[in-house]
Amino acid sequence: MSLPANLRGWGPGWPTNRAADMVTVRARSGASWQVHKGIAPLVQFLVDETERRGYLFHHPGDVHDDWGYANRAIRGTRTPSNHSWGLALDVDATKYPQFSSKRLPQWIVDLWKHYGFEYGGDYSPSRRD
Repeated sequence: MSLPANLRGWGPGWPTNRAADMVTVRARSGASWQVHKGIAPLVQFLVDETERRGYLFHHPGDVHDDWGYANRAIRGTRTPSNHSWGLALDVDATKYPQFSSKRLPQWIVDLWKHYGFEYGGDYSPSRRD
């Protein structure tokens, strides 16, 4: 993992409430995420491109399991989560749950990594997200 967001110029994370810095990014399929306004144009591009290439983030009958901003620490720690800056997104979290070895299609991982995102599925097995 790279440096924490506060050391990359994003200011304080959890427990600071950053809700005023968030905007909503929406997929054509109906999924949505609250993300930091500074990355929203990039996230919108990637969401649109991912769906254009054939992966739909939301299907009829799906539960809302695509998440972004959450003012919280990393589970089991007192370290701010990248979600607390609005810099992390969860995609189809019920289909690809934390600690699971199930992975998003590799082409999606490669696309998002190309634009600077990390993939939680690459974290160590005890932190895989």
